[in-house]
Amino acid sequence: LQDETFHVNQTRAYCEGRWRQWDPKITTPPGLYLCGVAWAETLRVAATLRRKLSFSSPSSPSSSPLPPLESFCTTTTLRSINVLLSALCFVAAASVHRGLHFVSWQKRAKRGGPTTTTKVAAVVVSENRQLAAQSYPLTLAAAALVALLPTHAFYSFLYYTDVGALAAVLLSWSFSLRRRYWLSAVFGLVSLSFRQTSAVWCCFVLGDAALRELALLLQQGNEGEGGGGGGERRTTRGSDSSSNSSLLREVAAVATALLEKRAAALRLVLLSCSPLFLPLLAAFAFVLWNGSLALGDKDNHSVSRHWAQGIYVSCFLFLALFPALGKREDLIAALVEVSPVRAVVAEAGEEGAGASRRRNRRNRRVVALRPNVQGLRSFLSLFCFAWLAAAHGTIEHPFLLSDNRHYSFYAWRLVRKIAGEVGSPGRLFATALAGAASFAWVRRRLLLSRSSSSMGFPQAWFLGFCLAAAGSLVPSPLLEFRYFTTAVAVAALAGAAPVRGSGNSSSPSSPPSPGQLALALLLYVGVLATVVRVFLMRPFEQDGELKRFMF
Repeated sequence: LQDETFHVNQTRAYCEGRWRQWDPKITTPPGLYLCGVAWAETLRVAATLRRKLSFSSPSSPSSSPLPPLESFCTTTTLRSINVLLSALCFVAAASVHRGLHFVSWQKRAKRGGPTTTTKVAAVVVSENRQLAAQSYPLTLAAAALVALLPTHAFYSFLYYTDVGALAAVLLSWSFSLRRRYWLSAVFGLVSLSFRQTSAVWCCFVLGDAALRELALLLQQGNEGEGGGGGGERRTTRGSDSSSNSSLLREVAAVATALLEKRAAALRLVLLSCSPLFLPLLAAFAFVLWNGSLALGDKDNHSVSRHWAQGIYVSCFLFLALFPALGKREDLIAALVEVSPVRAVVAEAGEEGAGASRRRNRRNRRVVALRPNVQGLRSFLSLFCFAWLAAAHGTIEHPFLLSDNRHYSFYAWRLVRKIAGEVGSPGRLFATALAGAASFAWVRRRLLLSRSSSSMGFPQAWFLGFCLAAAGSLVPSPLLEFRYFTTAVAVAALAGAAPVRGSGNSSSPSSPPSPGQLALALLLYVGVLATVVRVFLMRPFEQDGELKRFMF
């Protein structure tokens, strides 16, 4: 494996003490290689202890020299690091899911006076253990979706930077959800040592924490105006939990609330999240020092404006998450929200359940079609943006057209064969339509899940997610499916929201059934097993070199 060879050779150079050696073809920081050296040293110490414990007599060769450190830096040994990091990803994903959906923040006034907007009240971070215990299978399933995602699990058996970067980002987010910002900042810095694009997700973690701090601030003001509230968390102005709430209305309401509380309130939010600025400052300093995002091979990894990546990641999110989190009603509602027309349906009746409800669905008929102004506006905005991104933001990287090891090479050829060349009207229409429809479902799924968490600001949170996904993908001129892994992991954990209260199982916002999750996980395992089998059993030779198929 060409890319893996660069990583292994660089780690071996460190194991041999050649710390100043650097392969100019490597584009990522040396975090993975430092982990490799630490892992090799750990195995060496373990071998030393085992040898000492195995000596039973003074005549044993206890003074025999230890093997050099580089003898432990084998490819198999280094690959085992990502197996451990993949297990850590599963634990971190489960922790993030619990933090997103079962951990709440509440501000309580200090003894001796009421809570004010200029005085920091005690913040209590608590977990709804009863709901978390009831939803424990859902937490395990959400973590398994991340761990078994084929683009992630495949690299768990190879020596690449993706698994370590995802584990560090998830740990940073997990600690942030529990308001442990210094630990979150530490793991944010660790994620930067694996991949530079982790800086964008560190910014997302910062934005998520700022929204939660802002929700606490508004809650504090409401409790002060309403005379307490016994610590009950409330949805304030500016945190409309409806999935149809306007982003502009949400931002305007938040701005009004902040103006009412003066600038001191905003300073409290920024000071609370101040440790999370450290990874961003480190990333900014790295760019100033290096002069580019890529550490090496800058000619093939220059910063671009690859706007079509937004379409690709939307379609990939839909294909990866709809089998696990999607429902037919959910998809229909998402398409209706961006449809220029709205159907008026007559139903046979609403009594009964089960079989009678299914009969009612069969007896429905469309009696009229009416214009949907809001849907038309949404459709035109999404479709036009996707069209412009496909028409003026599509980049055919030389690696995409020539590197036949990656599945993206064959996917691109298939799309070109079916839909035509880049820029053709048919391909632009199909690409824009697929991107708009996929984005509509992802938006509805995440907004409903965010609204059910009662933290507020669903539109602002989703906007932050879109900016993070775009920020990590648009600068890259290369299309590779593994680049979408972090966005899929974040969406999977945020989208798998539990039922709160007396939730209706037929509601699109309710969690998927165990059977649906099991089938989705089986689908993930099937795809992964097929890819691994092809990787192991179907190598091919090209230019005198043995190559293998991979993501």
